[in-house]
Amino acid sequence: MHPCLSVQEILWIIFDSLLNDAPSRENKGTVISLAITCRTFENMALDVLWRTQVNLVPLIKCMPADLWKEDPAYGFDRYMGLNRDLVASDFLRFDFYAQRIINLKYLPYGCHQRAKVPYDLAICHTIQRYLEQHGEAERQKSGLLPNLRRMEFSNSLHALVAPKLFLGEQTTAFSLGFRDECGEVEIKLLFALIRKQAPNVENLEICVGGAESLLECPDLSELVRGLEGLRGLTTRPRSLNASAIRHLASIPYLHFLRSPNSATQILQALALVASHPFKSMRHLEMSGASLSTWPALLMRLRPHQLVSVALDFEALPSGLDIQRFFLALKETSASPGLRALRLNQPWKPQSARVSTQIILDFGILEPLLAFNNLQTLHIALVCAITLDDSHITQMAKSWPKLQNLQLGCHLGWEKPSSITHRGLLAVAASCPELETLTISFDASELRDISPVIIPEAVNTKVKYLSVGDSRIVESAGVARFLSLVFPKVVGIGGAWLYISAGAFTQPQRRQHQMWQDVPELLQKSQRVATPFTGSRISGSVGV
Repeated sequence: MHPCLSVQEILWIIFDSLLNDAPSRENKGTVISLAITCRTFENMALDVLWRTQVNLVPLIKCMPADLWKEDPAYGFDRYMGLNRDLVASDFLRFDFYAQRIINLKYLPYGCHQRAKVPYDLAICHTIQRYLEQHGEAERQKSGLLPNLRRMEFSNSLHALVAPKLFLGEQTTAFSLGFRDECGEVEIKLLFALIRKQAPNVENLEICVGGAESLLECPDLSELVRGLEGLRGLTTRPRSLNASAIRHLASIPYLHFLRSPNSATQILQALALVASHPFKSMRHLEMSGASLSTWPALLMRLRPHQLVSVALDFEALPSGLDIQRFFLALKETSASPGLRALRLNQPWKPQSARVSTQIILDFGILEPLLAFNNLQTLHIALVCAITLDDSHITQMAKSWPKLQNLQLGCHLGWEKPSSITHRGLLAVAASCPELETLTISFDASELRDISPVIIPEAVNTKVKYLSVGDSRIVESAGVARFLSLVFPKVVGIGGAWLYISAGAFTQPQRRQHQMWQDVPELLQKSQRVATPFTGSRISGSVGV
């Protein structure tokens, strides 16, 4: 039996919903009204308002009005600075609100466009120097924001300025995003600051560096070795050395790993590890790896708690490697707990072509039927696929909780699909939670018949279909069918969105045009169609 929520927990849920469920100005105004109307609600309402900030300008403006200035007062290109020296009384309201900030997802203030170093960070540095000069040792230890737990930066320059101000023993999460304006010397300094000032980080995300960073990064590896309580780690595109991998394997609660290290590198690093490595691993994402070594890695890890796997490949794996990987995934899982599987092969629009040298058939995919809790399956490989209605029906019945399904890349399957509208009906009926669908099918029969649609086959969650190179001979029949089975669909995409028309034959271009006509016809059909129908026009097909 679950414990009941306390009154404070219920109030927090209500206030948080008020903040997040309405346009920003309205929601903040509502929560502010709660804070100033009722003394009982004041602290909780303020906690909700201040919990997550995107910069420090609002906090600085809580200090005395004669301390700071913004010039001009209005417009999108303002300067912000201090008018006078700081005194102890300036911190009364600053401290009152600073202690409520838990998450900082930093973006420069939109009206401060001229500053290379954002004005709010520069002012905070001035505040920090004042504290150092006046012997505020305890405040220096915890940073200006004493309860800050999570920091996210999209620009490494901002991240380099901020750690001295905000990092502390209370910090549990640090994220450095994709825009890199610092050199390796500055990045190395940042790693050293994290290691020194935030030894209790549990979630670390480092996503900076160019192609040269795919080599082992000794400074990042040293940082990782110094973090004993890691629960989640992202190091793309920087890879780790063998010592750091062995350290990660020994951490008891590490459950998420996203790394460019290959399966071969991990296996080599674990050669000297006798105990069960990565025993709590639940989410595993890797890139640039060969699929051929993955069965051996799975046998070594025996990931009993694995929930999601995502692998990116620069080159298309062989059909045999894919089959062996699926079999190993099935054999090494203690239970059908896998919920998400993503295999992705990056490709460039306008130049990509679907390979017919590798063909995925039902025999290769069949081991995945064991994962009855699967919610997401993305097999986004640029290769041919051969499936028919019986195959897709069996797959759909095996995955009743499926929410996202992608079979093949958005260019299609190259070979004519043997899945018809019957297969789509089976997917809609067996997977009521389905939200996204990328699949190639043969819609040619929909010109002559109107299938019987049972209520269970009506899906109102799918908004967009990606049909690849699906065959079509009449737009109206397809629109009529889709308006009954997927009544909320508002858009359809396919191969024509990714490759110029000149690369296709004339018959292919005619089919693409018919698919592009379907959304407009859908709008007309949806105005007159009932949610489901048992009527027949000429012939019938049921589930």
